[in-house]
Amino acid sequence: MIQEIGVYLNTDKKESMNLAPQCLAYLQKKGVATAVFKDQANLIPDIPKETSHYDYDDFFSIPKAILALGGDGTMLSVARHACFHSIPILGINLGKLGFLTEGEAAHWRATLSALCTGNYYFDRRTMLDCRHKDSTGVEHHDIALNDVFVRNSDLRMMRVKISIDGEELDNLRADGLIVATPTGSTAYSLSAGGPVVAPNADIHIVNPVCPHRLHDKAYIVPADSKLQLTFPEKDEQNGVLSVDGQKYIPIQKSDTITIEKSKFKTTFIRLEGSYFYEKLRKKMSTEIK
Repeated sequence: MIQEIGVYLNTDKKESMNLAPQCLAYLQKKGVATAVFKDQANLIPDIPKETSHYDYDDFFSIPKAILALGGDGTMLSVARHACFHSIPILGINLGKLGFLTEGEAAHWRATLSALCTGNYYFDRRTMLDCRHKDSTGVEHHDIALNDVFVRNSDLRMMRVKISIDGEELDNLRADGLIVATPTGSTAYSLSAGGPVVAPNADIHIVNPVCPHRLHDKAYIVPADSKLQLTFPEKDEQNGVLSVDGQKYIPIQKSDTITIEKSKFKTTFIRLEGSYFYEKLRKKMSTEIK
């Protein structure tokens, strides 16, 4: 049995705050110690007294697992913190699609019961290491589970030069460029015409968004490749670097972006009987309302 579970909320969702005390009480009744992020504790009504309150660093390092109450966006946010300590994550979907989550809000008791009785397995996912060197030579580091995306800061197309392991792959004009993991293949890259990739595939997707040339399609490259993105000096453009669609960093034409497989991985908790292709069929055939 997992000894301690941290419960993380999507504070923009009232359902998350209402479900949290029920999950905390249920886990404690099963003999599992519980914790919450200290900054979220006062948002939880009737929080059980036995619940520990941790600051940022302790919340993502001390519990043996994290229960995320939200949707895919919540899972992405938690993943980028929990990965540094190899803390596994289980999500209960309170959003729309919920492709990364494991349980649904209506069946939260069944989900937690399976967790407490050990009826689960670990699903480890590749992440991206993104290093952005700005015009002053300062390097900024980010990590992504789904994708890294660059685009122009206005509505114009941008020119991007792509090199892989020091060799030029392409020099293209497009609305933007996505570099996605297999996990991210079912996210923005899919909407941009990219392929669906099995999560255990050891590859990355390099996918132009609305390219100017008719033949431009997504590239599939080995995950151990080092990608470098540069922006030709002749184009007067300033752009934006997006990390998992949640963090946005301004970029200039003189900047360089390097992307490669991270040494860290996200670990999802999957319940027995839960499989990728079955979820793919169910989730991707359901209309989002």
